[in-house]
Amino acid sequence: MSRSPPDFWPTITALVGVILLTAAVFAPWGSIIWSYEYRAEQVTPSDDHLAERLGLVDSTATCIDACDLAEDVSADGPRVVSDATYRASYAFDSKHRLVVFQERNGPFYRPNITRYENDTVRVDLAPVSNATALELASTPAWRFPSAVERVAESGSVRAGHDLAGMALWKETQAIVAYDGGYAQYAGHTGRSGMDSATVIPRVGLAAAGALCCYYAGRLVS
Repeated sequence: MSRSPPDFWPTITALVGVILLTAAVFAPWGSIIWSYEYRAEQVTPSDDHLAERLGLVDSTATCIDACDLAEDVSADGPRVVSDATYRASYAFDSKHRLVVFQERNGPFYRPNITRYENDTVRVDLAPVSNATALELASTPAWRFPSAVERVAESGSVRAGHDLAGMALWKETQAIVAYDGGYAQYAGHTGRSGMDSATVIPRVGLAAAGALCCYYAGRLVS
């Protein structure tokens, strides 16, 4: 005559199955219910690549070629030139909050352009600190959907759907200013980016958990 399993055995088996299934979903290497992971990088005034980062922002003017006028003004101070000379040179204007010389990594400059009635232009570039440059080039988080601020603050957010505002953040390369710092879009990974090293262990845990739950049900039947 076969002996029945102890009364607590089905409970333990079921508990083990639930633990394995939970681990399969919420293990530290990701979740099968998360399809997207969005990442952000913190930006600080001491960033070694600050000029490169600021140069990507739409509201800044990056001086690379045809920069003679900007170079002269940054070195020698304000100049008054003809409108034709100004337009033929590097034409930063009022829409640019910052002028970045890509090869220098600072100092950075706040432009001040004054037009006169005689078709001349006064060009001035006031040097600003790295901290001020970062502030001038940044965009307040409230101008984006709330998900952007979440990613900026935490550095990484996983979700089961495409987060609103992330495509715009990627396109503009904006530096988002939130309460406590600045961040720039650093990329995202979709479900297709999950490799076998993360998928295979998860599938194994899920299969083992399902088997334990099935066996526990057989024990009590």
